[in-house]
Amino acid sequence: MERSAEAKMMVVAMAAFAMIAMATTTTAQEFSANEKAVFVQLHNNARAAVGVGPVAWNDALAAQALQHARYCQTQHIPGPYGENLWWSYGAGTTGTPADAMSYWVGEKPYYDYSSNSCGGRECRHYTQVVWRRTAYVGCARVACNTNNGIGTIIACNYYPASAKMMVVVMAAFAMIIMATTTTAQQFSEDEKAAFVNLHNSARAAVGVGRVAWNDALAAQALQHARYCQTQHIPGPYGENLWWSYGAGTTGTPADAMSYWLAEKAKYYYDSNYCSAGELGCTHYTQVVWRRTAYVGCARVACNTNGIGTIIACNYFPRGNMKNERPY
Repeated sequence: MERSAEAKMMVVAMAAFAMIAMATTTTAQEFSANEKAVFVQLHNNARAAVGVGPVAWNDALAAQALQHARYCQTQHIPGPYGENLWWSYGAGTTGTPADAMSYWVGEKPYYDYSSNSCGGRECRHYTQVVWRRTAYVGCARVACNTNNGIGTIIACNYYPASAKMMVVVMAAFAMIIMATTTTAQQFSEDEKAAFVNLHNSARAAVGVGRVAWNDALAAQALQHARYCQTQHIPGPYGENLWWSYGAGTTGTPADAMSYWLAEKAKYYYDSNYCSAGELGCTHYTQVVWRRTAYVGCARVACNTNGIGTIIACNYFPRGNMKNERPY
């Protein structure tokens, strides 16, 4: 089906994400001002009960929580913020601030102050709620209909995080990684150089400037790659994904780049249009996006969802912007 010359790349990229969202019926449901106030009040009630100061709502933390919630996964991901998760099972189920908070605060009986331990039970959601140095909270809710059976997931992020919780979360994440044989494989210096050179060869072919490697972008790419999921997540960075199928399969910079660059044949510059179902060249256009200056990539060996190895690259500034051509 033909598209007009005004059909720009960002529209195509957004349409791709919309199709993914519809396929999984994963929908972000923003909390109302009243619900945000309920979250804050319930936190502060619990905190006042143990003599610590109040917290305030923070929209940046809510946006960070939404990134994790959109995966519809129940494991925690280590990072600079504390995190509490609550979820329901079954499509069509819902969740409220009171549902999540009653579950987390309900762990209070399991926390023993004298030994500073949970006595073999789970109480770290509660201790994050009342952690004395935490000053801000932000929460997100997503309605899921994914194959793990989750109906609704609520995530709250906290800053500063509880020091104890961060140690425990790191250990828990390590156990998840071991259990799924999902292993991060850091790119060597030669592989990083290969990524940069392959990007810059493609960029030079269309007359745009060079990109450089950025370790912070690589760390961000690793967060996404560790989920071993093939859908893109919207955010401040551009993202390209490549994956192989089957345990024990591997991936190289050349494997990923050859796949993304092969989409060049599907991009029509005059109409700024992708053929192959209109979604088949946005990896290529991100590689050659003229304003992109930095790239960072990560590789993870998975044994989940049938994926062998996944490679993710993040880009800044991001490409595929509405009403713009890549070069």
